[in-house]
Amino acid sequence: SKERARDPYVLAPGTSGLDTSIGTLTGMPRKWKRQWDPRYGMLMDFFMAPINAPVVRRSLALRNQAGSVSYRECTSIGMWTRLLWTWLTRGFGYFVGEPINLKPKPGQGPPKWLQAAGGFTIHVTAVTDSETVKAKVSGRGDPGYRATSKMLAELGLCLAFDLDNVQPPKGGEGASHAAGVLTPSTALGDMLVQRLPGAWPAPPH
Repeated sequence: SKERARDPYVLAPGTSGLDTSIGTLTGMPRKWKRQWDPRYGMLMDFFMAPINAPVVRRSLALRNQAGSVSYRECTSIGMWTRLLWTWLTRGFGYFVGEPINLKPKPGQGPPKWLQAAGGFTIHVTAVTDSETVKAKVSGRGDPGYRATSKMLAELGLCLAFDLDNVQPPKGGEGASHAAGVLTPSTALGDMLVQRLPGAWPAPPH
């Protein structure tokens, strides 16, 4: 049903948490379209948020934190301006001999130059009654193809070699789970976080 499709906890059936009253997958208010932020500029809907946010909330539900932690996700218009600038400075790929295919077939991705030129930066802000903590996650390579493939490879290596070292999450009510329909954080704790920086070595100075 449409109502079920808008359930913030659609991946954690039966869960009622802080985001239930919002009634959107992204966690942003239903009529929210855009908002000016003095640090990030114009904020707007992110097309991947309806996919990402329910996964985060499943982690919260598995750790029994859905009632105490809410999650929302959006993007800044700067993401689109940087993407457009990358396309324009390469002449949509014609300048480098690999034009962008604007109508790709299933299984076709962006050209190699675009995968290499891409990157991502995620700003995470956690707010409590007494403090605000901020973190930044970034990497080089197109996030939809090159970065995702690296993350999947590191996830597989973590499952193969690091399971004996997995520790329960710090400060959470729930521990990492040994079986079930899990998310990376609930299955692997901090081990995957420790692996990922090695997939993106620091750029040369």
